[in-house]
Amino acid sequence: MEASEKYSILYQLPLLMQILDVMERMKNPIPIAVILFLAVNIFLPAPLTASKTKDGPVGDSLITSIPLEARRQIMKLLGDKDLAVIAGCFYRDLDGNSQYDPGEELSASLLGGPGIDAEGIFVNMYFNCYWFDPVKPGKSYRIRYEQDGVEPVKARINPKAGLNIFHVQVTPTKPLVYVTPHSHFDVEWEKTYEEYLDIEIQNVQQRLDLLQLDPAHSFYNDEECVTRPFVERSGHKYVDMLKQGIVDGMVESKGIIAQNELTMPYGESLIRNITLGERMLSELLGEKIRPKVFSSIDQYGYGYQIPQILKKSGRDYFLALAHGHAHRGYFLLLREFLNQLRGIRAGR
Repeated sequence: MEASEKYSILYQLPLLMQILDVMERMKNPIPIAVILFLAVNIFLPAPLTASKTKDGPVGDSLITSIPLEARRQIMKLLGDKDLAVIAGCFYRDLDGNSQYDPGEELSASLLGGPGIDAEGIFVNMYFNCYWFDPVKPGKSYRIRYEQDGVEPVKARINPKAGLNIFHVQVTPTKPLVYVTPHSHFDVEWEKTYEEYLDIEIQNVQQRLDLLQLDPAHSFYNDEECVTRPFVERSGHKYVDMLKQGIVDGMVESKGIIAQNELTMPYGESLIRNITLGERMLSELLGEKIRPKVFSSIDQYGYGYQIPQILKKSGRDYFLALAHGHAHRGYFLLLREFLNQLRGIRAGR
């Protein structure tokens, strides 16, 4: 079994059932879109440029799992060869080998950063990583990571001149739930396709601007029938921002042409939708992109083939969302789908 499967939908059913029970008993259902992460311990997919890097000094090289903008800022600090910079990623030890591996990065900067016992030295954070202000090499420094809801981490480091990597393991002691901004695009509903594009293209541009202002931010971008006109109409600045956001793991793209109804059509329609969507996204941005998350937005139900199709399409995580007023009928449909998955897990 792959490590990522430990955190897949099939292993989160008991917790999700409890969430559904609570929502069904609510007298006043939440009057906004309710996001249910079926993998509660989900982390954003590993950046496409990730490479294996173990803890410890690595001279003046840089790990590529750190987002581009963070690497640029770290490079500026490395200009003085007589100083040392301590940096690393936040990560979940998914495979239990007690060290960081590519794909285990965690967008944990919102939880707070580590501290260091050096006067006047501050920590900087960007999405899934951190770095301290430069320190003098040859001295011993104590690093501590003590945030509410996670197990404390303490270590002593003797940095050398240049870049020194120390990844911070995040082990939650409380349920860890991610609320991720998400876009849902109706090709046609109350407005026409073009009218909706005028709205959504501006929305995507504003989300990308927010990434520059708040590096802890991330978002889920829906449907490539929006990405194509976005690329054609937004200019190189925003196209490069979108591409880099996806590469760095800060933007999750859906990788389908358009959201299709999942109850009645043949499974082949979803397979073609995913295959052509990933191809279109990759060609538009000039980078091979294979999303790991599939979102099901505003659905009336799910076909029995969905888990198998998603798994064989390389989608390890499934996200469900109820639009508008959450009602009992929707959750009953979702419960039935989860019961089907429980049967798959039991080998039935």
